[in-house]
Amino acid sequence: MRRISYAGRGLVASLEEEQLAAEIAATELEPEVPETIGDNADSLETELIDLTDDQAAMQEIEGEAEEAVETEQALESMRIVLEGAVANGGMDRNGAHALGIALEHMYKRVGLNKHVKTKQMPALESFGGTSSRIQATQWALEALSENAAKLWQHIVAIWEKIIGWAKDFFERIFVGAVRLRERADNLAKKAHASTGEANGQTIENDRLVQSLFIGNGVPSDLRPAVAEFHKVCDAVFSGGLDAVKWCSEIADSLEKNKDNGEFANQFTLMAVPASPILKEISGNEAAGFPATVEGLSLLRSEELFGGQAIVAYLPKAAITGEAAVKALGHMGAFKGDFHGSNKKAPTETKLPALTKENAFEVCRQVAEIAQKVDTYRKTVGASESVKKKMVNFAKQMSAKVAGADEGAAAKFAAMKSVLTATAPKVDEPGKSFGVYALNTGKALLDYVEESLKISGTPQLGDAKRGLPAPSEEPAFGSQPLMPKKPKAE
Repeated sequence: MRRISYAGRGLVASLEEEQLAAEIAATELEPEVPETIGDNADSLETELIDLTDDQAAMQEIEGEAEEAVETEQALESMRIVLEGAVANGGMDRNGAHALGIALEHMYKRVGLNKHVKTKQMPALESFGGTSSRIQATQWALEALSENAAKLWQHIVAIWEKIIGWAKDFFERIFVGAVRLRERADNLAKKAHASTGEANGQTIENDRLVQSLFIGNGVPSDLRPAVAEFHKVCDAVFSGGLDAVKWCSEIADSLEKNKDNGEFANQFTLMAVPASPILKEISGNEAAGFPATVEGLSLLRSEELFGGQAIVAYLPKAAITGEAAVKALGHMGAFKGDFHGSNKKAPTETKLPALTKENAFEVCRQVAEIAQKVDTYRKTVGASESVKKKMVNFAKQMSAKVAGADEGAAAKFAAMKSVLTATAPKVDEPGKSFGVYALNTGKALLDYVEESLKISGTPQLGDAKRGLPAPSEEPAFGSQPLMPKKPKAE
């Protein structure tokens, strides 16, 4: 499977390294699962390490794309200023000098002037007399507009590349889910065959505490925490199609209104029904998060393992016009720290060892988590289609903006703002939460393994009973935690 390995190479440089396949299937993905999966933790550990590395690389290139979008928007603002300068006698030499320095910095920031031949501003001497100032300013305006168009084309190109990378990335997540299920089954057999008990002993393992704490430490009773985690998994993975549909509707709106000169004033951001896992926060609870903009509410889930949560900025009611475009740029849902920038560390350093019954139940719950991750497969297939639709519209913008009059340019600027704000939302929070869910599942299984070491566990060959098939697994809490140990087969 192709690894993502473009961290630190720069926006344009990374575009030169690999050609995107001509077509990416918009149908449901099939995971690339090896013929055999190891019955120990090594294969899962390796898969999650690679997946975390790939996530960091993807986040970096997405960050570069975001920076390029911000630069393109800044160039659009400067273009408007230059148009005003042309109408008012042009720039003098000092203004032209300051503009040249700013543009050079912007082009270097995204690597544009290094890899693409940018059109240069006229020499400072051209900004002398009145007539020459107007002409030179007009030339500067044309150069800036041309370079902004080139930058937009590069933004489109990197979006195309991210589509391909995202497909590989999600395939790795689905493979990780299979490996997680296999390890859960393996440990369930060990838990079932265990002949000892932990007898109130504790485990000292800082890594597990950091991965599984809620509040001050790891809960002594995992059941409520796991139940809440399942609810969030359902909302993120099963509800992912709703988010994709919402993004698709925005993409369709752009296409339908591409000739509508009043788009910027008429664009409406509809209210998003809040998920039952989220509740609005304010005051001290919201102190660690970026402030909301007008029309948006800050919502958050209950605290999850590792002090994490789903955080969302969603519209309270429908918003129209420029306020809607601005709000769209700030809205979204993501996996983040429960306290935001006011991150808190656990104060307890030990975990209570699990009984063999609870160890078996944790294995069963982790297997269910793996199944929930796999339900995101349909969403990924649908999201590819939406992202390709957005890229195709972005290409249309590349052709239409050139030579547009003032009114049309304002419309296209609004459309590009809507497009660049919507595109990153298609895969979130599923993408970041998928990796987190797998790592949390692994940490829970590591907790089981450490507990079984204390209680005394026979070799795997002596363990006959594993987990039931996914379709046979009872819902969480629907039966007691292994009240009796069934007779060995």
